Amino acid sequence: MNDPHVQQRIRELLAHTDYSQDEVDREAEALRAQDQRYTKGAKLAQDLSNMVNSMAHDDEIRGFIDELNQRTHRTLQQSAFGVVMRWIYSLADIPDRWTDLRNKHTVETARKIKELLGPYGAGTPLI
Repeated sequence: MNDPHVQQRIRELLAHTDYSQDEVDREAEALRAQDQRYTKGAKLAQDLSNMVNSMAHDDEIRGFIDELNQRTHRTLQQSAFGVVMRWIYSLADIPDRWTDLRNKHTVETARKIKELLGPYGAGTPLI
């Protein structure tokens, strides 16, 4: 299990003896599915990190952006933008002790965006 929320829920589940075996089995299956989704998201983040680490040429960056802007379905653009905004808002919440000169500008800019947009910036409607 990779998702810390799943790990916590398993500890809670194991601490209670008043659940039936069927309830435990159903909860365990739901937790496995949740962990698989978490792992898939973590893998995607690693792939993105690897991609930007090797994007030395402007052509690669333009290809990435053009694919999202011109060849991605508009609803998926909206969903992808929502993910980016959630990431920006999470960057804004990074404590100062986790920042240094390598990510200081990113965190400060994210904080400005969050301050400007308020609580509505992280919510993107799905149409």
